[in-house]
Amino acid sequence: MDHELIINCLFIIGARICDVSLSTLRAVNVIHGNRGKAFFFGFLEVLIWVNVVSRVISKLDIPIYGISYALGFALGNYIGLFVEQKIGWGEQLARIFTRMTALEHRLRERGFGVTVFEGRGLDGPVQELFVQCPRRKMKSLLNYAKELDSSCYYLVENISYTSAG
Repeated sequence: MDHELIINCLFIIGARICDVSLSTLRAVNVIHGNRGKAFFFGFLEVLIWVNVVSRVISKLDIPIYGISYALGFALGNYIGLFVEQKIGWGEQLARIFTRMTALEHRLRERGFGVTVFEGRGLDGPVQELFVQCPRRKMKSLLNYAKELDSSCYYLVENISYTSAG
């Protein structure tokens, strides 16, 4: 392979990683109603995409460009999801079902806001704890709850809007 061909393949792969990763971030912001961020990511995504696709289409006689385009797309999905998970925008709601009455207090000691509902399960009384927290902290919340009560059961929901904004 000649030097120019390698540079073009690396450019195509890198640019596709960028535009597909931006696409992932744009989609998350659309879902969360963040119009400004969605606009910004969408603009950059398409600006990059137009440049890359025009390069590939103008050189359809070079199959490695198509392969580079596909590889960049696949890597962009992987990296975009990784970046989005690390950023962890948004809030989530954990519903934690437990028989351990102290769990509510231990979570509050860790700084989590907890609302408690009393209920009855198959084997008797249970508490349903509602805990809202930033998405990036949800894993540590659930790990802590499981550490305190290994038999607790939880559900996690994404939050689009709250009365607090």
